[in-house]
Amino acid sequence: MTRAVPTAAFRPAFHPVISAAIAALALLILSGCAGDGIDDRRAGQQIVCHKESKTLAVSNADSFVHLNHGDSPGPCPVDDEKDAASAD
Repeated sequence: MTRAVPTAAFRPAFHPVISAAIAALALLILSGCAGDGIDDRRAGQQIVCHKESKTLAVSNADSFVHLNHGDSPGPCPVDDEKDAASAD
């Protein structure tokens, strides 16, 4: 004799709409982090020159990671030249 398996056992753990909402929220949070520039710097952040072309404001913890893979502390020289040209 076989036992009947309840149909609830085959339901997904999360409803697809809830999963999509969580994914969309995560993307919004992460996209906000990617655009941090020198003008968006807040307390607890450092300025680093990322790959000699883009000045970024990163958290103190992230600054160590950037500096360990070749980025340099402070704004990029290229950005300084652009700022000087735009001030004229």
